[in-house]
Amino acid sequence: MGEYGIIPGMRTTALAVIFVMLGCASTAFAAETPTARAVAATAVARAPWDGFVDVDVTVYVPVSGTTAAISLSATDGARSFEAATLEGETVATTSGVYRVSWNVAADYPDLYAPSFTVAATASVVSFVPDALSGDYMVMDLSGGTGAAAYPVAYLTEVPEGGWSEEHRTSKLVLRKIPKGSFTMGVRATDWPNAQDQNLHEVSFTNAMWAGVFEVTQRQWELVKGNNPSLFTRAEFYMSRPVERVNYNAIRGAALGAHWPSDASVDADSFIGLLRAKSGLESLDLPTEAQWEYACRAGTETALNNGYNLTNNYSDASLDLVARYGVTGSSSSDLSKGTARAGTFAPNAWGLYDMHGNVWEWCLDWYENSPGLGMETVIDPRGPAAGGYRVLRGGGWMSGLESARRSTHECASGYRGERASAVVSSGSTYYGLRVFGRVPDAPEWEGAVEGSGVAAPIEYDGRIIVTLAEAADAPALEFTTGGYNGVEWAATNDVKRIGTHSACSCSPGTVRDENVSTWMETCVKGAGTLSFWWKVSCEKDDSGRMEYDRLMFFTNGVEVARIDGETPWARVTVDFCGKGPHTARWEFLKDDYEPREADFADCGWVDGVTWAPRGLVFVVR
Repeated sequence: MGEYGIIPGMRTTALAVIFVMLGCASTAFAAETPTARAVAATAVARAPWDGFVDVDVTVYVPVSGTTAAISLSATDGARSFEAATLEGETVATTSGVYRVSWNVAADYPDLYAPSFTVAATASVVSFVPDALSGDYMVMDLSGGTGAAAYPVAYLTEVPEGGWSEEHRTSKLVLRKIPKGSFTMGVRATDWPNAQDQNLHEVSFTNAMWAGVFEVTQRQWELVKGNNPSLFTRAEFYMSRPVERVNYNAIRGAALGAHWPSDASVDADSFIGLLRAKSGLESLDLPTEAQWEYACRAGTETALNNGYNLTNNYSDASLDLVARYGVTGSSSSDLSKGTARAGTFAPNAWGLYDMHGNVWEWCLDWYENSPGLGMETVIDPRGPAAGGYRVLRGGGWMSGLESARRSTHECASGYRGERASAVVSSGSTYYGLRVFGRVPDAPEWEGAVEGSGVAAPIEYDGRIIVTLAEAADAPALEFTTGGYNGVEWAATNDVKRIGTHSACSCSPGTVRDENVSTWMETCVKGAGTLSFWWKVSCEKDDSGRMEYDRLMFFTNGVEVARIDGETPWARVTVDFCGKGPHTARWEFLKDDYEPREADFADCGWVDGVTWAPRGLVFVVR
């Protein structure tokens, strides 16, 4: 029978129902497949051009814990281009807008496309469940009292083969329970002669974590360094629930006694140590309402397997889900006293032993009269004060006829109470289950659908046009440089021949004087160099042109200059001798006025032609 095998002393009526419950428990949640998608994009070519296109990609990541890689591609209608050289925010972990910069010039240095359309894609590369996407939280306690931390991991499903012995001893497992509403209280149909009690609607605004098992003796031992339990027979004790623990030991008698006005706990309490070493400040006992909500798992019957109780001392339906109605002693094997955690069938949310085994402490003060009332409540924290704390779920002695303890103590709606500090040789059925709050998911108000395709970019051609191509001299090699690292670049804003010209750009700042940017090429042998040029800058009315200017040098000697607002003009220069000969164009700013127009000053060169001597020179 494995996990649900028959053990000595266990009642065996209606065994077939166990397998029905197993199927129910396995379908409580369906883990969402991690996905991510780019739903929008905008793309802009940098100005001044440095080879990059900046793309703002809106990525929707519906499942947390997902890591998605952002990739870019483009098309000019006839060809497709894949982006290989990306910088910036290329990895998305949450929904948001990411800036990705594509070095188009590096990927396609010799390609000309005056415009193209960029498309973005977000592809999942890894998924590590976290507190939002995981269905189970697993806390590793194996380091014991000396551990600096208890590592926490998350799972989306029960491990293959089910929960192992370590999940009952050296690890603490909690299940995510969805937020929702239920009717709390006892129904008249729960057990013979029951009456409606405290029936009222309760709603929860947050999902919660609930312990899959009651806290076991080994888990308590690892955290606290002691074991207060009675049922400590060596071969069985580790996976049995811890008992003989009171509210004060669990939360502390100082800070821990202030609930509901304060959720703090004592640092050396069981919950205090768990919080400190896991980093999870919401870990605690459940409120009474949380406990019943988690126990019922959507049912409205006395038991969470869908049945009501029919007998006060022996009930076939209770046999399936609870250890109850037995005796025990310190030497008890698993047929007496407490049962090993997870011996019986779980509820639909995969929680074991919510009925029987040990009574479980809740946070709330016990409300005696007039009771919990009949009003709808949201996230109730219980009465402000009282003399006793609530216990829920019944225990291993519930239903023991010789002790006159009825099975209805194990019902989902039944309420028990004890003083916070009570612990004695007779309190061997008080234990606990750990709960916690699931954090709120980050709000995302952006798009969740879309193509991730940007509007077409109208480029100025500098993306993939070299200086040689811009100057219409593909056979020549050009170098460029200047103050502040400013270089000449291709542009199609101003041109004389073809689609582009070479533009000087403006090199300085408002504090700079006599700074320049240059472009040059080298030719060999005798021949004629011809080009068109123009400039837009300050004009020197004295005629000396000693202010802003565009100059041309041959072999280091200035041979021509222009300034002001000039139209395109053609220059022709003859070179004699073997060479090599250097041709250099240099744009100089004498200073900068603090106005925008002064920083737009620049010069242009276009239609560069080199005609070696003896060849026919074609004038354009």
